[in-house]
Amino acid sequence: MSLFGQPDIAALKAARDANGLIKALRHDEVREGAVAALVDLGPTSVKPLLDAVSPDENAAVQSAVAAALRDLAAASHSSFKSALRDHDVHERKSAVMGLAALGPEHAVPLLSLALSDTKTGVRIAAEALLAAWASPKSVRGLRFALLRLVRGTDEFDQQHELPVLVTALTAVGDEAAIRALADGMVKSTSVTCMGQTKGALVTFGSAAVTAVGEALDDAGENKQAVFYALDFFRVVKDPGGVAFVARLLDHSDSLVRETAIETLGTIGGGPVIPPLLRALDDGSKSVRRTAAHTLGKHGDASAVPALEKIAAEDSWTVRRAAAKALKQIAKRC
Repeated sequence: MSLFGQPDIAALKAARDANGLIKALRHDEVREGAVAALVDLGPTSVKPLLDAVSPDENAAVQSAVAAALRDLAAASHSSFKSALRDHDVHERKSAVMGLAALGPEHAVPLLSLALSDTKTGVRIAAEALLAAWASPKSVRGLRFALLRLVRGTDEFDQQHELPVLVTALTAVGDEAAIRALADGMVKSTSVTCMGQTKGALVTFGSAAVTAVGEALDDAGENKQAVFYALDFFRVVKDPGGVAFVARLLDHSDSLVRETAIETLGTIGGGPVIPPLLRALDDGSKSVRRTAAHTLGKHGDASAVPALEKIAAEDSWTVRRAAAKALKQIAKRC
């Protein structure tokens, strides 16, 4: 490079001086030639370019760095992998920022490394990038990151990283992303995680019903997760949820069974009547009482014979609920 004139791109390229070529990017007259020379140097340019990724640099230089990295994409995977595994967290974060220049086609497979990084800041940077791209190819890595997070106990990570992960999966919004959110909800041990994933699932409405219903099979005795799933069905009110909610009438916990009955009542419609009638034979008085109360609010005449039976034979509290339900049905018929 001359002392006072323009940088000598040919000389810098011959010397394989990537740092010198990057400095030359600040000169408008030779910027295009410097980018071409950096690309010609191949993977050797990647690390210096990653080091040059900085919000403090002017927009023209940032654009030139991005262009060089983008053109180097096919040959630079190994360099990016090395940078993403570097012991220096700042180097790893710079690599994530550099991947933004490659675009989703080249960068998504590499970002899976960043999603398992030990530092929250690196993971969030990768997740934010994936949220902006909304690429279906990112769902597998995002699902892994979400399940790792919801099963953990780090409140800082859950507070700061979870919203970015949920946003990324919501942005993708395909069937796989919805299933990842549903799995995250039912496998979580944190009410914060359950609440945020449920909120995202509600935005998908009916499209998420099957995913949430099938994920319930993995909830086991995680009652808190079951309650969040029931709340989802209660908010969405889709008839397709009836069969999934009805399964919970066999749950070991009576409060879960009661909540399932109330959820069926909220969904409404003819398909809820058979499971509600079945609940009148439950072993718990409170469950039978809730079923009778719900049938009364629903007002379906087909429930009258079963309600008349328990109104005559059951415990006092259940008989009273059944008698009230029969009066409600009579007013509607």
